[in-house]
Amino acid sequence: MVTQNRVAELAGISIFTKTKTVMSKFQDFFPGENILSEEQGFYVKGILNAKTGTIVMTDKRVAFVEQKMVPGGGLLVRAAVEVSGVKRPKLKVDVPFEEMDSWEHPKKHDIRIKNKAGEQFTLRPVKYDVWDAKLKELKK
Repeated sequence: MVTQNRVAELAGISIFTKTKTVMSKFQDFFPGENILSEEQGFYVKGILNAKTGTIVMTDKRVAFVEQKMVPGGGLLVRAAVEVSGVKRPKLKVDVPFEEMDSWEHPKKHDIRIKNKAGEQFTLRPVKYDVWDAKLKELKK
């Protein structure tokens, strides 16, 4: 059996195959930046108020992208809602590294980031140890 590539090789023609690069679905929020880590987590705004989403660390910032939840309905309803744009992800926290003043651990698995304007953002990543190591690496 003669394949398409073998025929092209015999004819002296080169065939380029498309390579698919895997991009993060959050790359649209951070154009021109390399995403270092994406972890599921929470943005804690108070005692009973926490938003579910993804905590993203790029080479220039730490951010939280809220994921809107679609209860029930199955895959078709979820796909229809996503296409309609009603429940698109929203950028809730965006702290560039040059504006980051400090970070601390107020509770066991929380990371509180303070910017130079005095605002505080409490994030709770699911994989806390990974994020703690990355922030310690940035501090050096």
